[in-house]
Amino acid sequence: FRQVVKVHQKTVDSYLEDVILNSMESTAEEQSREEIQRMAVEINNIAYEMETRQSNLQSEEIVAELVYSFLIPEVRKMTIKEKVRQVQRKHIHAAHQIIHGNTETAVEQLFSPGFQQATSVDIPQIGLLSVTSTGQDVAKQQEIKPPDSQSQQDKMYEESPCIESARPPEQ
Repeated sequence: FRQVVKVHQKTVDSYLEDVILNSMESTAEEQSREEIQRMAVEINNIAYEMETRQSNLQSEEIVAELVYSFLIPEVRKMTIKEKVRQVQRKHIHAAHQIIHGNTETAVEQLFSPGFQQATSVDIPQIGLLSVTSTGQDVAKQQEIKPPDSQSQQDKMYEESPCIESARPPEQ
């Protein structure tokens, strides 16, 4: 019987402890909210009073300080980004020229009669679209013509490192 009473007493004690702790927490939270709101009202009143007292010169100083601390660094960042973009544009343009130059050479070799005979594939001679870079990207159509002689054909194979294995066999 005593053990049962002890268990009931401990249960009541823990329940009361929980109730007291919860009420303390809620009271502390309410008090802190009230204090924060009271401080916010005080700060707002002080700021409003200072704003009414300051002159135009002080307002201009505040604006100048904001411009100096935010806008000027932002403009500098934008200028640096634009310079980086211009430098990258030069490199991209050079890479495009290299890629298109090698591609045109490979296409010329692909459509050459010597390559067609070596691979035993009939590839029709067609007009291709070539992009030229003269400051502006202008697409113009040009006809790719096969080389006139064997020496021109050999010269094409020597100039292009891309299609070394496509050289027709010596006869």
